Amino acid sequence: MQTSRFPQNINSVNLATSYKKNSYDHFNLGLHVGDLEKNVLVNRKCLLNNFNPETKIQWLEQVHGSDVAEVSVYSPHVIQADALVTRSKNLALAIMTADCLPILLSNVDGTEVAAIHGGWRSLADDIIVKTLDKMHSRNETIFAWLGPCIGQTHFEVGDEVRQHFNKSSPNSAQFFIENKIGKLQADLAGIASFLLKKSGVSSVVNTSECTFTLKDKYYSYRRENITGRMASVIAIAN
Repeated sequence: MQTSRFPQNINSVNLATSYKKNSYDHFNLGLHVGDLEKNVLVNRKCLLNNFNPETKIQWLEQVHGSDVAEVSVYSPHVIQADALVTRSKNLALAIMTADCLPILLSNVDGTEVAAIHGGWRSLADDIIVKTLDKMHSRNETIFAWLGPCIGQTHFEVGDEVRQHFNKSSPNSAQFFIENKIGKLQADLAGIASFLLKKSGVSSVVNTSECTFTLKDKYYSYRRENITGRMASVIAIAN
């Protein structure tokens, strides 16, 4: 378990997995990846033990887009988005990943939080800016935590990805390097940190752990294809 450095009244957690027996061992939190539903629901209930007994976790149907949802109360219905913002206590925001970058945000007072699913498409389509625009806090007062994601050494992409980023952020080209076979490798966390700081968020903490490399700790879709999902969760505590 990893906890982030946020204001004292913020609860945030990233639950790492143990990749031992099969594609979902242990503590898979994704209902959409082929695991038994009853096992996932037990894991999600266990996850709640990290928070106030009155807390409910808001899950998303993540689609690698850039839609941001503001939530004030828990909804049992599916919310299709890739980022959430709340100012409500006892409402935890969850982001599931297995190589993409989880980004957790909090203002300095701990009265407003957000969670972002940072895949390359979402980042290229300005999901960070769109999330910050939904928050009431000034960008300069926001803390950001970047969770484990696939590292640049293992994240091979086509040139269309670099071109996509160049349209909105030309300076992001520095986060792509060409490998020996002429393919590009992207620094997902580096891009996100750059975009956050470009928006005025100067307090950025990066875990700098690669999901692909650390196979005994994290799920990785690129490494295994059929695999579980981890969760990074943030909530305003009482």
